Amino acid sequence: MAKSVLVSLTLLAWIMSFLQQGDSLQFTKQPQSVVLWPLVGGTTLDCRTDSSFTTYTWLYNDVTLDRAVPEFKYRNHVNGSLKLFGVKEYANYRTDLLRFQCVASDDYGTIISNTATVSLAYLDSYPAAARERQVYGIPGNTALLSC
Repeated sequence: MAKSVLVSLTLLAWIMSFLQQGDSLQFTKQPQSVVLWPLVGGTTLDCRTDSSFTTYTWLYNDVTLDRAVPEFKYRNHVNGSLKLFGVKEYANYRTDLLRFQCVASDDYGTIISNTATVSLAYLDSYPAAARERQVYGIPGNTALLSC
């Protein structure tokens, strides 16, 4: 009898905690900002919620990605991930940030993630003479590298 009461109380506590959570959709994983080296050319932004019945769309610079016609290629996975590739070519003529937000929807509502930025990092070419300098140092000490 004590065992059945314990099982009943455990079940009741689980049901109560479930009901207190309500039906609101919540993120379990939001996209993170990243600095992308153009030679790599791509990255993946992840988005997950606590619901099994979530549909995901993405905003690119505040416009639905499907309508934004970005200069790079992408794949929007059913599990919420957004795979970006072809960013290398995009980086050749753009220096601004790429801003993304995940939009998650289910029967109970829609939520929008934090903004994740994809920054494109590159190094302009510089004179070859600057590369020929040798710098000597002692491990553990400070070294000055001039440009």
